[in-house]
Amino acid sequence: MGNGMNKVVDGLYLGNIRDSENRESLSQNNITHILSVYNNAKPVLEDMTYLCIHAADASSQNLSQHFKESIRFIHECRLNGGACLVHCLAGVSRSTTMVVAYLMTVTTYSWEECLSAVKAVRSFVGPNYGFQQQLQEYQMNQVTEPPTTPSNTCLPEAHDVMFNTCLPEAHDVMFNTCLPEAHDVLFNTCLPEAHDVLFNTCLPEAHDVMFNTCLPEAHDVLFNTCLPEAHDVLFNTCLPEAHDVLFNTCLPEAHDVMFNTCLPEAHDVMFNTCLPEAHDVMFNTCLPEAHDELFNTCLPEAQRCGTHLSCITLISEHTGAKSTGRGCGPVSAPVPLRTRSRWECC
Repeated sequence: MGNGMNKVVDGLYLGNIRDSENRESLSQNNITHILSVYNNAKPVLEDMTYLCIHAADASSQNLSQHFKESIRFIHECRLNGGACLVHCLAGVSRSTTMVVAYLMTVTTYSWEECLSAVKAVRSFVGPNYGFQQQLQEYQMNQVTEPPTTPSNTCLPEAHDVMFNTCLPEAHDVMFNTCLPEAHDVLFNTCLPEAHDVLFNTCLPEAHDVMFNTCLPEAHDVLFNTCLPEAHDVLFNTCLPEAHDVLFNTCLPEAHDVMFNTCLPEAHDVMFNTCLPEAHDVMFNTCLPEAHDELFNTCLPEAQRCGTHLSCITLISEHTGAKSTGRGCGPVSAPVPLRTRSRWECC
């Protein structure tokens, strides 16, 4: 069914079993990974990386038990700059369910909105009724389950999730710092006893205001840094002479553009790092070889991310969806993940 595989977002394609064996099409679309979801699924091509899920296209089939490993497989492929083809036999039900589950995980959109986005590029798709119920249950669990224990692992090649640090043991949670025992709450820093409030830093006595830094005497203004003499402007850094522009760094000569780093020669693009050769894309890190994708980390082997924005843009374009009321801001702005660890499943 269909006329070849269809691109859903950058690095993610949906197709049928014929597409998975079409070397020319695989090469044209730079496919490196294949997620096969059907009975007796098995690797076919030696030069591909496979994840094979044995599953029938039946309402009674428990497909959600495979969401976690499938989402991890797709996302790691994309983060590493590869492209993943997800297929079943016809490219209609089982594979579509996996793609929708993935889109739900990296955005704040509902399963219906994600399915509509997939239908916009592959009109005849449709998970069976049982799979739709599983997607609905997955959505409910994604929204309502609070974070419990830290679930992130510390991989050698620190994850390229927004604001992650560059040390080998860094956690894969946005803004998390580099120690293995860091909490898995978005933007939390590195000690076990850190508060579970977004952007709170690492000491027990830290203020419970979002983005506050870690000393008792820290100002209670969002994103203020930790010294008493710090300016009371949102996101200002910690020295008295710091500029009073949001997210400016701490030296007098720092550029007055939001999120700029602290050297005079730093680029004047938001969140740019501090070396002259740093890329001029928001949130890029400081090495010349850093990827020029939003939120990439600073090691040459860092994976390419921008995945969140590409998924959100696609869904917004095809559904007109703005926000599900689950913490998602305007589509035109960087969209935050939910306040639980979105990567717990990954």
